[in-house]
Amino acid sequence: MRLLCLWCRLSRTDVDPFLFQNPLLTRYYGIPFSFRNHEMSQRVAIIGAGPSGIVAAKFLQQEGLQTTLFEQSDQAGGQWHVSNSLSGIWPGMPTNTSRIMTQFSDLDHLPELSAFPVVEEIQDYLQRYLDTFDLRKCLRLNCWVERIQPDQSGTWSVIYRTAEGSTVQENFDFVLVASGRFNQPFIPDVPGLPFPDDPNTLIEIYHSHQYMGPNVFKGKRVLLVGGAISALEIASDLALKSDVKVSIAYRGQRYVMKKAAQGVPTDHINFSLYEALAAERLSSDELAAKMRDFIVAEFGSPDEFGTPKPNEDVRIAGVTKCDHFLGLVAQKRIKVHPFISRIEGNTVHFTDGSYAQFDAIIFATGYQLDMPFLRADEAQVIGLDSQHLGLYKNTFHPDLPGLTVAGFYNQVGPYFPVLELQARWIAYVWSQKIESPGEDSMRKGLKEYLNSWKQQQKLPMHKLAMLFARASGVEPDLEQWPDIARALWFGPLSASVFRLSGPDAVTDAHQKVHAAAQAFGMITEPFFTAAEKERLQSISVRIAT
Repeated sequence: MRLLCLWCRLSRTDVDPFLFQNPLLTRYYGIPFSFRNHEMSQRVAIIGAGPSGIVAAKFLQQEGLQTTLFEQSDQAGGQWHVSNSLSGIWPGMPTNTSRIMTQFSDLDHLPELSAFPVVEEIQDYLQRYLDTFDLRKCLRLNCWVERIQPDQSGTWSVIYRTAEGSTVQENFDFVLVASGRFNQPFIPDVPGLPFPDDPNTLIEIYHSHQYMGPNVFKGKRVLLVGGAISALEIASDLALKSDVKVSIAYRGQRYVMKKAAQGVPTDHINFSLYEALAAERLSSDELAAKMRDFIVAEFGSPDEFGTPKPNEDVRIAGVTKCDHFLGLVAQKRIKVHPFISRIEGNTVHFTDGSYAQFDAIIFATGYQLDMPFLRADEAQVIGLDSQHLGLYKNTFHPDLPGLTVAGFYNQVGPYFPVLELQARWIAYVWSQKIESPGEDSMRKGLKEYLNSWKQQQKLPMHKLAMLFARASGVEPDLEQWPDIARALWFGPLSASVFRLSGPDAVTDAHQKVHAAAQAFGMITEPFFTAAEKERLQSISVRIAT
């Protein structure tokens, strides 16, 4: 027995990190017994090798599970792989989130990157992530998953088609769906809307998912439909870079922020630990008023630039982000219309009675949830429809053990830190590093979610980050880090914030948190300002002096 324990402690040549703990050996020999064996390692299928699938593969492998990444394209990266026909991102598109908030905790961007990298730089980052953590061995490229279904043995069958056209079935202990929520474009019903492929139509119909740059629209009259980021960014891209007559139509005017305020990315300002706790402790009315005041003070009210006046309540009006849109409206290079009432030939009629002729319409009207590989039975269990997915904390379901979904939440703000936190939670639960959520808790959480289906589905980044951080036991203990307290409270809620405490804490996390807060000149001194102290007092937080 002693020899067996010694071998287990010293041997690292045939290691597959699935942990089997023997309490008898721990009791008698005073050390945990770790038996790592390929035959005992549990298998995980991840559907989709975008950011969510890639970071999940990293943490699942780290926790000892054998991971297979199924990707239908010829390269990992998901939406960031722009040559992928299913990508909805156009070449050269800059991110609307800062580089610090568009990276994972264990790999930094290259130092020469701008504040807001372009899509190709994010794709390069994801490729470096694959190489750094030896994840390419997990990839199954050009594999189209056709169906997943529970097996009688308690495992999950994954049926997929290879590039050669053959159909293969494999069984896995777990399946993680990370195929993304931005794959099935949604175009609303509009009277007179022609079919996109109708050769007799007088007007070209596109979805923003198909936009690949301004060149094909030169000399044309183009109408964007939608009021969120994609619509404003594409309208601006067309107006700035080509000879296009650009208009935009939407139902209601949103407040518009730029990507940076006084040189600091707005995602550093709007998504912090303070904002996360304020969202829990302050009233919705107070939070909405503070948000509107911030936007108007920093960027102006949209009607000052020539748009309709937004509702005073920012919760009703909504908020979006774009650097150039309002300025181009003020210059009359983008014309604003109310929503479409009907289309006749190439004439678009608007709800205010006005009309205009167009050569093309680009609908930037969002996406519908889509999991074509799920059987009807499983889809019904999770309540899958075009906009809803009934899961405990956006992840688990008590009636589908072994199946999780990652990255399908409708989020406002940077995704990368949240994707990493959710991946860690899943990895810790499946490897039994932490306790799995109980059935009663899951059913209670599901009931609460089902009661809120008619409410706004968008969730702020900091709310989701704290949800997953608490579930996985990695919420930072602020009292342990007095030297970076100001950076923690008011710096960006980066992925490194959640490597300070709990499982997988790393020794340099506090340095990264400090550096992120100092970036762009945001927080250069350790001492709280009077305004910051007042804000902390408003959420019942006392700062030691």
